[in-house]
Amino acid sequence: MDALQGSVSGVQVVSQGAPGASPTVSIRGVGSLYNENPLYVVDGMFFDNIDFLNTNDIEDMSILKDASAAAIYGVRAANGVVIVTTKKGKLNTKTRVTYNGYAGFQTPANMLKMANGSQYAAMELAKGTTSDIAHVTLSAQKFGGSGNNPTTSTDWYNEILRKTALTHNHSVDLAGGSEQVTYSLGMNYLSQDGVLDVKNQYQRYNIHGQTDFQAYSWLKVGYNFILSNSSTYAPNSAAFSYAYFASPLFPVYDPNNTTAFPTKYASSTSIGFANGAFANPVAAANYYYDHTKGFHVMPTVYAEITFIKDKLSFKTQLSQKYSSLGQLKYIPAYYVDAYQLSDRQISHLTSYQERTTNYIVDNLLTYKDAINNHHWSLLLGQSTRDERWRKIWGTANDVQNKDEYMYLDLGNSDVPTVSEDGTDYRGLSYFTRATYDYASKYLLTATFRADGSSKYQQKWGYFPSIGAGWIVSQEKFMKNQHVFDYLKARGSWGLLGNDAIPANNGFSSLTTGNAASGIFNNTGTSYGQYVNGYYTQNFFKYLKWEVVNELDFGLDFAILNQRLTGSADYYHRQTQKLVFSRDQAMGAPSILGNWGKMLNQGFEISLNWADKIRDFKYHVGGNLTTVSNKVQDLYGLDYLSTGISEFPTRLQVGKPAYYFYGYEVAGVYQNQAEVNADPIAVANGVKPGYLKYKDQNGDKVLDDKDKVMLGDYLPKVTFGFNCGFEYKNFDASVLLQGQAGNKILNMNRARRLWYSDMNGDAEMISHLWTGEGSTNKY
Repeated sequence: MDALQGSVSGVQVVSQGAPGASPTVSIRGVGSLYNENPLYVVDGMFFDNIDFLNTNDIEDMSILKDASAAAIYGVRAANGVVIVTTKKGKLNTKTRVTYNGYAGFQTPANMLKMANGSQYAAMELAKGTTSDIAHVTLSAQKFGGSGNNPTTSTDWYNEILRKTALTHNHSVDLAGGSEQVTYSLGMNYLSQDGVLDVKNQYQRYNIHGQTDFQAYSWLKVGYNFILSNSSTYAPNSAAFSYAYFASPLFPVYDPNNTTAFPTKYASSTSIGFANGAFANPVAAANYYYDHTKGFHVMPTVYAEITFIKDKLSFKTQLSQKYSSLGQLKYIPAYYVDAYQLSDRQISHLTSYQERTTNYIVDNLLTYKDAINNHHWSLLLGQSTRDERWRKIWGTANDVQNKDEYMYLDLGNSDVPTVSEDGTDYRGLSYFTRATYDYASKYLLTATFRADGSSKYQQKWGYFPSIGAGWIVSQEKFMKNQHVFDYLKARGSWGLLGNDAIPANNGFSSLTTGNAASGIFNNTGTSYGQYVNGYYTQNFFKYLKWEVVNELDFGLDFAILNQRLTGSADYYHRQTQKLVFSRDQAMGAPSILGNWGKMLNQGFEISLNWADKIRDFKYHVGGNLTTVSNKVQDLYGLDYLSTGISEFPTRLQVGKPAYYFYGYEVAGVYQNQAEVNADPIAVANGVKPGYLKYKDQNGDKVLDDKDKVMLGDYLPKVTFGFNCGFEYKNFDASVLLQGQAGNKILNMNRARRLWYSDMNGDAEMISHLWTGEGSTNKY
């Protein structure tokens, strides 16, 4: 999916970067508040991601974006579908063995430049409090320098990151076939190191096999399987935050920190800090162990019976996924200072065991026929799903720091605690699809599904869709024109149900005690009688299907002897009966419900040019997608507050989902005269150097009426550009991708609200307001 970044219009792929981590993929905006990821279908089996799959095993990938195309996949298709077909052997071919491999390095690029020692010291001295000045003078006394001029300048990101991280991938495949049998077998090994300079690695071993056997002229059977075994050493991601927070005025190690063990790491307390937020980032990265072993088995078996050759057939298929995950999280016994240490200065082990068992049974009856220029097909299908997940975990203390001793029973016997959780969801679907075309010019597809899900109280949902196409270039009136080599107009409409949400919940409670009881017959001489009372709270929501209603119109064309090809689409995706959780009256917990309606709409444009000059071939292409997201209804609410109180986001009718909400910064107060002239500044005790907020309504009072939309995280435009060439047996290509129109909350800078002594990026720290005219920004 990373490789598809910028290459497909309407598809946004955001890499996560960590070894083995799956990217975030969204198709045509965000239509659900719980799960925006598309459905992945690998050889008929449904998956939430394809992190287990070897790229070299993929034969082809298709992305279904509009409702008509995705409708046949039903309840999991509302966010789009990525169809993956793995490699298979071919009939009447000799056995072929292929090796495919690569090796390379990943390196941290465009790293954030942090304030160095002198810039940070200048900030602390300018603040001028006793504790601020102490950070500077203590650094000079303990780690080098004199007075207010310390020489220590630790680049914490440089200390925790590797310069290069090795990645390599190796695949060996065997494939072939006879007159009746095709077969393939592949093995793969992938290793990827992370950029955090600790035990930080992802390894995966894969085996993929496939056989199709034409047992009789009327019977074809086959199987396909993938075995995946992975090992992930995940780093302590908090080390990245600590590297932003930590002062550069203390070093990584301090031999004089005699209380530290097992390593003499330097402590921020040595220069006057008294908060765990300013911990030593290198210590945080090293005193951490997180190892996950994963095992996945994905078998598929099928049988296909042909009743009438090339016309009537029946196929039944069983697809299954079994996966188990074993995870160990271990914190060793360590001490850096009173704020950075293991609890009770002993080790802590948490062990997780997780198991997922999913299966799908599909039964498909297909009929297709033709008379003259009329061609049609009819599919009748039934599908059964069962998805089970179970997790058990426990904790223990005082476990030895060796892999062979990391078991709960080998820890302190007064602790171990064990917890367990699990889910079991079921689905049943019936569906039909009919197609018709006349003379390969007029195309029609209609689909109807009845889907049942155990997640909803409204057990059954009914979802129709229809798509039509007209190949205009096949018409007689187009024969004498010399512009279009190919021109097709198409349109579709459909409803898609979505059950990729949490199962519905309810709330019921019985309360007694003083809050529900009373005293009766109280008089001046008697305290009366205490009578126990009870009250109940019952909240339950009849949860209905979340439904995507999508309309799509498009054009596909080719001109200039097929050298320039392209497509253009307009889409309108409305999520109806939007499911999310909201608070209830009388202090009841929040509860799931069909509380809203949301719209995504926009345009997609793709253009590609391909040509050749003798043995030299080249191509240039690009795509652009616009996305307009808007909350249309919250069923009685004007808005719903989300995010954190200091930096809120909102769901509000008429606005994009989760937009940033607050005061608009208008600059910095430069002098006392400017403060005195502003009633808002005077009323709020503002001083020169404070941020100035815009009085939106001009009433000379800063209140909630002055808070406005400050942008949202959803990009308005995504785009991609690619170019490449081939010359005989050599090829090269370049891919660029980007997005625009979105805002990002800089939470690193925002945390200064709580931690004024934290470090920061050099751009801000070196340009802070120091007097009139110095800056109007920071």
